[in-house]
Amino acid sequence: MHFLLVALLFLKTYIVHFEYRDPQADSVFLAGSFNNWNSHALRMKKDTGGLFYIDIPLDEGIYQYKFVVNGTRWVEDPTSNEYAPDGFGGRNSVIRVPCSRTKELVVKPGDGVINLNLLKEFNTQDARFINIAHDTLYISPGINPGDIDSAVIHVNTTRFVFPSGHIPHVSIPARDTTIHLKIILYDLGEKVIYFDSSFSTTSIPRFETPSYLDTTIFYQIFPERFYNGEKSNDPEGAKPWKYGRIFPPWGWSVFYGGDLEGVLKKLPYLKELGINAIYFNPIFTSPSNHKYNTVDYFHVDPHFGGDSVFYTLLNVAHSNGIKIVLDGVFNHTSDEHPFFKDVQEKGPESPYYSYYIVKKWPFPPRFDSSNKPSDYYECWWGFGSLPKLNYKNPEVVSYVLDIAKYWEKKGIDGFRLDVPNEVPHFFWKIFRDTVRFYNPDFYIVGEIWGNPHSWLSGNEFDGTMNYPLRGSIISYLNNQIDAEEFVKQVKNLYENIPYEARRSMLNILSTHDTRRIKTVLNGNEEKVKLAYLLTFTMPGVPCIYYGDEIGVEGEKDPDSRRVFPWDSIKTHENLLNFFKRLIVFRKSHPELANGTVRLKTVSPACLERKTKKGTYVICMNRDNRKYHIERYGKIIFRTRQKDNKNIIYPYEGMVFYEN
Repeated sequence: MHFLLVALLFLKTYIVHFEYRDPQADSVFLAGSFNNWNSHALRMKKDTGGLFYIDIPLDEGIYQYKFVVNGTRWVEDPTSNEYAPDGFGGRNSVIRVPCSRTKELVVKPGDGVINLNLLKEFNTQDARFINIAHDTLYISPGINPGDIDSAVIHVNTTRFVFPSGHIPHVSIPARDTTIHLKIILYDLGEKVIYFDSSFSTTSIPRFETPSYLDTTIFYQIFPERFYNGEKSNDPEGAKPWKYGRIFPPWGWSVFYGGDLEGVLKKLPYLKELGINAIYFNPIFTSPSNHKYNTVDYFHVDPHFGGDSVFYTLLNVAHSNGIKIVLDGVFNHTSDEHPFFKDVQEKGPESPYYSYYIVKKWPFPPRFDSSNKPSDYYECWWGFGSLPKLNYKNPEVVSYVLDIAKYWEKKGIDGFRLDVPNEVPHFFWKIFRDTVRFYNPDFYIVGEIWGNPHSWLSGNEFDGTMNYPLRGSIISYLNNQIDAEEFVKQVKNLYENIPYEARRSMLNILSTHDTRRIKTVLNGNEEKVKLAYLLTFTMPGVPCIYYGDEIGVEGEKDPDSRRVFPWDSIKTHENLLNFFKRLIVFRKSHPELANGTVRLKTVSPACLERKTKKGTYVICMNRDNRKYHIERYGKIIFRTRQKDNKNIIYPYEGMVFYEN
């Protein structure tokens, strides 16, 4: 290993050199804890003799990594000095940054040096760098703005200049059929022609996302816990509707009777709150309270009221301007699904045998520690009740596409896709083509916890659940990282996904799979306001998890799925009114769905958001003290409605605007 020390914008950053030799390999990618194990983001360059290499910037720390050979084979680094278990019976290579073989290399504007190994490899086929959406050409070259005096981008006869510190980005009408793109970097006396070539617009990736997202505020509902609107369809043994802790293991199977009739009856509440889209956790027929083990994809669970109630809800929601997105659980079914039960009964004689990935047959009469379900068939995370579908079977592909088309034609507005990283990429490309054929505004959002780049090239998802942003917000508000690191993480997230995808990310803080944000922030409701202010002012689509607006708490599931405490709304009016104001604010400024992010000050942290309509500055005070604050234009929003315009109070957030 060879390392070069980089002092980048006062951060201790290093250039790390990775090598792997395999004369038989066609491609090698680098994946590790530094990029959320993304297997397609860091392509290594190929040299003679089958040597693959890459230089990447890393902060001081300890990282694990592997090489991904030919797209599928994950291998450790044979030259590594240290290894760690990978959790799957193998080893990850470990690297400690820096090491004794480190050489310092200063990176800053005006030093006369442009470090080429800090530049991403611009590719006209990569939607991160260039794409066309809604008749607009977007160019984001992936240049490090902290290493240059300026960048100049020529697009045919038009010239764009970007000074140091400003991320080069161009958006212009896509009128010309041929594009000549020239990108020049300057630093003191040095000049580098980064890219200079012509190409047809037909070769540029297309990436169009739903037109309505910029003005959309989502509200996530776990139906079984939102409101019991019809007691006659309650499951047997349903508990009384009482807010409180839900403990494992019984909490994973308990019912409270929440249903879609309850959502229908509470639509006036949601309308008054201001949301205009609902993301439902699964509603199809299933024996569980969470419905992630589907038995029948073509019907709504009877305990939720069945098909007729859903269609009524869908129509009433649409008439009130509220869109409906359903949870699509297409990686696995329930073991009570008719297809799998037929496999259990008939084995290879079942017409559905190849719908699943059966390893051994026959199945034992009873599974135990010596005969686990995963020994006999593929199942999600080893849970025998969740057998995985086999996408190598074309009939499975057709079956799932039929499900998607069925509900799309019924009028739903999109799917949130459960564990899509375990379904092959080729299927999601077919899935997108299929649903977009019927509705160009159909929203496709995937549950990806790590780096989302692999699914955001314009031919799979519109966006993903923004867990990386959630993690950065929580780390900052809990004083685990400073403002510089927060902005660095946010910029790294958005710069590695296409411009169009940034506006389509589903910005979440609490979900059915995570601790509630109020619990994470130790019950501090003013910090909850700060957290939601950030999700509403960063690129993407804001999403509120049911009950967050009145301070519902909860540890990890099942506790994060507590019943909505309808009888205590008045005790949380301050927080509820904040959410109403925040929703009105975000709808009034849809341009915040996209644009750049830049750090202006550290204490308090002020972030500059440049958009098409003007410049916003979002200031956050995470400290238990007040600060005098510089004015950055007109104050258009405050988390606390204070009068003193020159002071930001403890745990307060402010938004300035200047056109």
